[in-house]
Amino acid sequence: MNAPHTRRRARPHAVAATLVACLAATVLAACGSDDDAGSADTAAPQTGPVSIVDHTGKTVALDAPATRVVSADWTSAEIVLALGVAPVGVGDRDEYRRWVGAGDDLPASTSAIGARYEPSL
Repeated sequence: MNAPHTRRRARPHAVAATLVACLAATVLAACGSDDDAGSADTAAPQTGPVSIVDHTGKTVALDAPATRVVSADWTSAEIVLALGVAPVGVGDRDEYRRWVGAGDDLPASTSAIGARYEPSL
């Protein structure tokens, strides 16, 4: 007489361990980088005329890159700081210093321009 085919049930601990291992592998793979750590940025800073096309299609031209930047929003303040430009004015400056902890801090010379939603330019 043949024994009936019985199906083995997966153990909950084995299933959980497998899921954790897959998740860990995914997270570690996402943390990788294909950037060459030894390469240096060799681009020279731009010194001549600068022009961009804004969201309305209008071309904005400057004789040289801007040297004084005002940021009404914290996100743009973080971006210009990351680019190495210290904004001369920021909306809700004191709150920025209290709430935005990552990245570069605002220089002491940065002026408050009022609230982010209602700047006083």
